[in-house]
Amino acid sequence: MLELSASKISCYKKCPRLYELKYIHGLSPVTESPALSLGSEYHSKIALILKSQSYDHTGLSGCMAEAFEKYIPFHDWGQVETEKYFHERLSRGIYLTGYMDGVLKDGTPIEHKTTGVSSIDSYINHLAYDDQISLYLLVAGKQLAYYTIIQKPRIKQKINECEEDYFKRLREWFTAEQVMCINVTRTQSELYKFQEELIYLSKQIKRARTFWRNPSACSLMPCAYAPICLNYTEGDQVIGYENTQSE
Repeated sequence: MLELSASKISCYKKCPRLYELKYIHGLSPVTESPALSLGSEYHSKIALILKSQSYDHTGLSGCMAEAFEKYIPFHDWGQVETEKYFHERLSRGIYLTGYMDGVLKDGTPIEHKTTGVSSIDSYINHLAYDDQISLYLLVAGKQLAYYTIIQKPRIKQKINECEEDYFKRLREWFTAEQVMCINVTRTQSELYKFQEELIYLSKQIKRARTFWRNPSACSLMPCAYAPICLNYTEGDQVIGYENTQSE
């Protein structure tokens, strides 16, 4: 049986060697990147907001959560089930699995994203090619998803500026241009083609004997697996990484 998540699909398309290290050998960096930590904190606070529960307003993630409350029309959504787990059969021996950030009562998926791009419009344009949205819509049997986007702050704390003043300035920096909710759609034809692509990709992964590297991917941005990419073999004990399969 092969289980595919949005992360696994993205990873394999980006670099099969990265997929091998992460999902076959089960290696994970011990230290989480600051960007991932911020994203996790922000998502946790959004989940509390949607459950009408209190949350910690301090720190960068607190400022971002406040901006979400101010600019995202989540009160119009009604009841939202957060962190919705799914495990759906794609074809024989192949399953789609993962968590949706939220699901409305009628099954419409909701996804929350943070982005560091300078132009949020360029990020929105990229969503037309986003596999994660297609995956969620395929699983949900829908053609529309709600997508909330918040731009990571592009202002820094000034020298001699106290943290309290910085966060005050940061809260004023967020506007409807940095925090928005958009509708993302796929046609039934697009979802059918995506399903065919996933079946083909799944068969390719299951048959793979060699997982080649994609140097173009690591030239675009630093890879957390670069220190072990060239010389890791199964069973090696490496500093800075933990084996999640051994837990």
